[in-house]
Amino acid sequence: MSTSGAVFAADKWVNPAPYPVGMDTWFGTVYNTTAQHDYRLRVGGWGDMYNTLLHFDLSGLPQVADRAYLWLYAINEGTPTNINWSRIGKQWQSSTVGSSDFPLPSNVLFPVGTTIAPTPWQWYRVEFTSIYNTWRSSGGYKNYGLYLAPVSNNNNYSSFYSSTQGG
Repeated sequence: MSTSGAVFAADKWVNPAPYPVGMDTWFGTVYNTTAQHDYRLRVGGWGDMYNTLLHFDLSGLPQVADRAYLWLYAINEGTPTNINWSRIGKQWQSSTVGSSDFPLPSNVLFPVGTTIAPTPWQWYRVEFTSIYNTWRSSGGYKNYGLYLAPVSNNNNYSSFYSSTQGG
């Protein structure tokens, strides 16, 4: 037993599903313009744009996290693209959302950064501790989820298994 006074909390894992509290979906700007609920989440395109939206039910999780990561399992649908991440500032429903709703104006879609392209058939980890902690704080912005958009859509696709895939 350690006498250092260190306290270790157990890891918590949250899947975006079940709807309606947790949601994940993707849609395109030319093809598949309404919410798609299949085995994958797509970011990229070939002239058109495929975007992914994620929303997590954070109830029951700690108010403050030392570290919060988003883990996505990348699948191979072509040459991956880097991903632009934004925090969503309004409610959406995965059953009705589509390209007519996004991209949102700058007062509703808040860019938070860009990550490098994932490697297919590997876990893709994105750290989002500050967003999580602000979502959970009493004075923070509301948790309406995350919006993933491609940096390149010149026959580039970053795809991941969705929560409907399971696991």
